[in-house]
Amino acid sequence: MEGDWFYKFREGGQLYLTDGSFNMAREAVKKDLPIYFKYIKKGASVLEAACGPGYTAIPLSLYFKVTGFDRDERVLEAARENARKYGKDITFKAADFFNIVDVFGPDSFDATSSRGVLEHFPKDKIRKLLDAQLEVAPVVFAQMPLFTKEQVRHIGHKIEAFAYTREDWLEDLLSDYNVVEHRTLPERPVFGKFREFMVVVGR
Repeated sequence: MEGDWFYKFREGGQLYLTDGSFNMAREAVKKDLPIYFKYIKKGASVLEAACGPGYTAIPLSLYFKVTGFDRDERVLEAARENARKYGKDITFKAADFFNIVDVFGPDSFDATSSRGVLEHFPKDKIRKLLDAQLEVAPVVFAQMPLFTKEQVRHIGHKIEAFAYTREDWLEDLLSDYNVVEHRTLPERPVFGKFREFMVVVGR
C-alpha cells in the first residue's frame, strides 16, 4: 500500500475517532458479526491487517482479542489513542503486511481481518498477502470496496487502487483459494461512499 496514508487520514478528518464516528463504525461492525461468529468464537484472537486508525480493529476488540498492525507509526499512534478511548482487548504493532509470518509466526491467530486493503494491490501481491495470512491463521475475513474507476482516480496522496469488481474477485483474484462465503455489503458512510465485497477464505 504505497502512498501517504497518514496525510490522507488527517486531511479527511479520519485520523481520530469521535463519539459519532466510533458509534457508526461499531454499528457497521455489529452487522458483520454474524459472519465472524460462524467461523470463530467470541474472544478469539484476530489479526487486523493494515489497521489504520482502527475503524474496524477497535470495534472488533469489543468481541475479540485483536492485534492491529500498520507500517506507519504515526497512524498507529492515532490508533492507540483511539483504542484508549473506545477499545477493549486490543494491542498494536508496527509491521509490514508482507512480513507478518516473520513478525507474528505461523498459526499465531484464530483469524485475520482486513477492510479496504487488498484492493490497493495487483493480483500477484494479493496472492502473496493471502498466502501470508493463511499461514498465520486458518481463516481470513476480507472486505474490499467496490470502487468505480472515477473513485480510483480521485484517491490522491500517491495511493494506488484498483476498481476490482465482484466478478474479478471471485473468478480471477480468488479463483485458486477456498472462498467459503462471500457477500456484497451496502454503502456505509463511516467507511466511504461505496459498497463493499466481503469474503471469508479458509485453508
